[in-house]
Amino acid sequence: MLRRKLQFLIVLGVIFSSLTGLLGVRTRTFAETNTKVLIDDTFLNVSYETELTEEGNVFRIKMKREADSEQKKSRLKLKILTESDQVIEYPVIDGMEKKDDWLNEKEFTSSANYELEIVLPKKEKKLKLFIELNEQNEQNKNGSDTDILGLAEPMLLEMDKTDSSKNSKKESASSSASDADSPTVSSYSLYSEQNTLSPLSGITTSSLARGSSYTNKAPSYKTDNGEYPQYSWQPTGQTNVINHQGGKDNAAANVWDGVQSWNTSTDNYKNSYIYYGVGEKAQGDIALRKYATETAKEDEFNVRLNVRGDSLTKPGVDVMFVLDNSASMTFTESTYLISGKQRKEVSVESLKKVINQFKSNVPDNLGYLKIGGVVFGSEIISTSNLSARYADWDQLVSKYQSASTQSHQTYTQGGLIEAQKKLLATNDGRRKVIFLLTDGAPNSSRKPTAGKSDPAIFPSQVRITNYIASEAGDPLQSNGSTSLYVLSNLNPPIMDRTFTITNAGGGTPLKINSHLDMANSQAADLRDAGIEIQAIAMGTYGGPLEYHSPADLIKGLYKMTTQRSNTTGSSEKDYYFYQAKDLKDFDDSFQDWFESTLTTVEHGVIEDPLGDMVELVETPTVKDVSLKNGVGTKAIDADRMAIVDSSNSRKVKVTNINLYGNQEIEINYKVRLKTEDSSFVSGKWYPANGKTTLQVSPDRTTDILDFGVPSVRAVNEDFVIPVKKVWSNDANNRWGLRQEVRAVLQRKDGTQWVDLHEVSLNEKNTWTNQFPAVSGNSTIEYRVIERIGDKNRVPSYANPTYSQESFTSSNLDSAGITITNRLLTTDFSFKKVMENEQPFTVSDEKRPKFTLTETRKNLEVAKDVAPDNEGVVKFTNLPAGIYRVSETFVPEGFKKCDDFTVVVAERTDGTGVIATSTIKTIVNELKEFKLTVIKTNDQGTEIEGAAFRLRNSSGTYNKTISTGSTFTFTGLEPGNYFLKEVTAPDNYIGLDKEVAISIFDNALASIETHPLLTSSVDLNSTENTITVKVKNKRQFGALPKTGSFGNRYFILASSICLVIGSGLGAIYWYVDRRRG
Repeated sequence: MLRRKLQFLIVLGVIFSSLTGLLGVRTRTFAETNTKVLIDDTFLNVSYETELTEEGNVFRIKMKREADSEQKKSRLKLKILTESDQVIEYPVIDGMEKKDDWLNEKEFTSSANYELEIVLPKKEKKLKLFIELNEQNEQNKNGSDTDILGLAEPMLLEMDKTDSSKNSKKESASSSASDADSPTVSSYSLYSEQNTLSPLSGITTSSLARGSSYTNKAPSYKTDNGEYPQYSWQPTGQTNVINHQGGKDNAAANVWDGVQSWNTSTDNYKNSYIYYGVGEKAQGDIALRKYATETAKEDEFNVRLNVRGDSLTKPGVDVMFVLDNSASMTFTESTYLISGKQRKEVSVESLKKVINQFKSNVPDNLGYLKIGGVVFGSEIISTSNLSARYADWDQLVSKYQSASTQSHQTYTQGGLIEAQKKLLATNDGRRKVIFLLTDGAPNSSRKPTAGKSDPAIFPSQVRITNYIASEAGDPLQSNGSTSLYVLSNLNPPIMDRTFTITNAGGGTPLKINSHLDMANSQAADLRDAGIEIQAIAMGTYGGPLEYHSPADLIKGLYKMTTQRSNTTGSSEKDYYFYQAKDLKDFDDSFQDWFESTLTTVEHGVIEDPLGDMVELVETPTVKDVSLKNGVGTKAIDADRMAIVDSSNSRKVKVTNINLYGNQEIEINYKVRLKTEDSSFVSGKWYPANGKTTLQVSPDRTTDILDFGVPSVRAVNEDFVIPVKKVWSNDANNRWGLRQEVRAVLQRKDGTQWVDLHEVSLNEKNTWTNQFPAVSGNSTIEYRVIERIGDKNRVPSYANPTYSQESFTSSNLDSAGITITNRLLTTDFSFKKVMENEQPFTVSDEKRPKFTLTETRKNLEVAKDVAPDNEGVVKFTNLPAGIYRVSETFVPEGFKKCDDFTVVVAERTDGTGVIATSTIKTIVNELKEFKLTVIKTNDQGTEIEGAAFRLRNSSGTYNKTISTGSTFTFTGLEPGNYFLKEVTAPDNYIGLDKEVAISIFDNALASIETHPLLTSSVDLNSTENTITVKVKNKRQFGALPKTGSFGNRYFILASSICLVIGSGLGAIYWYVDRRRG
């Protein structure tokens, strides 16, 4: 019996050892891989894991993409470099191909899954991953080079520290399990390379926070008379200021709005804005303009700048709602109610309201705004991925509404951690925002192991740097309180749950007094990563055992949030923090959240240096015109209002510009042109300012956008020179060759002519204008020249002539200068003949006629022009162009000739034009003739049995037709023919001789007369047709001719009669014999 028990125990021990070994293997395998998420979006997920093997360091990269519809198709592009920027050797992946150091998907599809396994030498511990996602363009099915991810920097893939530190020798299963289970052995550092809270471990704070959202639409300027806008407008009735036109950033760089003048005497908030972010929104995200106007003083000018915002900005905003679902959210005691409602009910209602506001202002699934959420209590209850879809936003609300609050504490840090994971999953330059909604301070946290001194962290002034490995919340024995000094009804009345942690900076250990320390440390990490945090707190009651005062609890909450710009204090109002004590507070707070999300200009800055030749006259002012511009509906809050910085008299600077929903600011100031300066030139344009820019959101983007800079001048001269353009030989611009010209006024300087001013002459100003006033000193010699691009004459016109080649103020004609341009023309002719090379000499109405059309304007130049007696067709006075010659009337019997082209072009020296064509002579081909012979009896009825032969005199045509009653001879060319009836029908008399038929080159035909013939000629059909009717008379009393059909009929009839007679005789003989 004892022996059997011993055997049983041995077997049991072996089984137990085997199971322990297997468990150890599983634990070890799990520890060697560590999945890190790089991109986690609805349309793309990219992650990787690492493993240390005997072969080397293994990186496994997994990619999954899926469009929201089958119609949307895309493809991935990857480039993977080592730490020394060497392209790796890519593995063979089905559906992908290597091209120019990139690994590309071969086809555009709506979804795909890939896994790359890369084995590197053990010394290679990092990889750089560049990734693009190209969407297929409907206009270009071959693909699109537009990368919708916009990741400017590579993502860094690193071997996990636990992998690289492993000993190559196998460790026992028990020790592995022990290491994994011990919470004190492995600490977790927010700043270490193993930090799984920052899945984009290769992305720095600055690369997340800053990027370019817009392409600057740079204004351009001319320098021919000072410096002034190339694309310009001037206030109505004002000539001494010139401003830059407005435009849109989705137009070409040289395309502006074209508005050249408007009335500035009344407020106008429509004209001359430069719009940025145009595309999905017609008026873009941002509109800005700058312009100058004259004042009562000739040397002083008003300058005005406008900046308008809209809802949302490129590249977009990511919002994570972090929603408290602790048990106190549904307490029914009056202390916890808000206007008689449970906190959870009010929170859900407010969340629904702000989501509906977003829906009303942002198109579904556009991508500008993505919303996600975290619902937390004692742990993370639910997470909603960032999405631009209305349906996903509604699902977020539903998740929050349906989440049970039973027994849940407040693990605020956990909610922030989950939000951090979602927001930092992509490095796309988007604005990242957390909206924290909580009903009190935290009472659950991760357990810290190390930290460093930081006065900004409340209350203990300790910034946590390391935690135990677990992310689960821990009450830390606080019994539901925030403070770790826990009040108690027992003795002693205060239980000290505080503890110390390692000082990461060395020295005395640091003391942790409150859950607020962990929550504030986590929030600080998020803010350092470029994430904004705003919070709404419902009440401050911490319960009967809370050691912190209500003021401390509130401070601990608002210190988690982002401090408002341009504030230096440390009070509640200096932070993006809101207390909601009633429903109105809730509405106001959520409205602020809504407005903050849609802001397109945030903390913007205008830099506006003065021009070298101007000085500031009075202090600039800024005002809110949101309710005056016709599109804004809400004034700018006082704490968000722009501020003028007047510290530099040579620069106008405006800061703290915050705009959304068509809010607009207006800056006004006055400058004076320094006319007393020795370098001042009367009439010359001087820029009112240097390069003027708007930094849109300097905390988040690198966007710097240009204003157009106006120019001003002062004119103290009185010699005005009119100029007029005359077009000679070109009545009413029939040919459409006139062009706008620039008349340039020049002043003689020694032997050189120097440009002073230029004006445009065009149809709009009836080809008249005048130059700006210049000095009337009679010793100054002037002249006017014409300029078209780099030429001094209009193409297709002769060199211009001027009413005066040069002049002074004392001898200028009272009408000014007249510039005359004569249209250059020429003639074109060709010859029209028949095939015998002779011209048509018939009457004019029967000769061929031609029409000439100018092809560019489809202009009919000349119609129905006939050749003269020599066959010459002539078109006169043709300017440069391409013309089409068409035969519009064809003589009877002839084929229409093909259209042909005539080109009239300038001579190389510009002294005239010449007409050229490959066609010099056109031959009218005669249509083929055919002869139709119809055989009738003397009653006019067609009869058969005849045969006709037609031959020509040269012997080249000889044809006989012997069937039917109609005989058609085709392919007849001009010449003499003879028609003969070679066989007449039986009992008819045929033609007794050949009939002569003649066809002539001019399409005429003659038929010899004969008493049995009638004839006609038709020249209007596809073929020329001669019709001849031959009438035969019947012949009476004549025996059939030998061999004729009549003879055959006679013999046949006789034979039939003989057979019948013989038969009847035989029958008679037989009957008679039988009777006898």
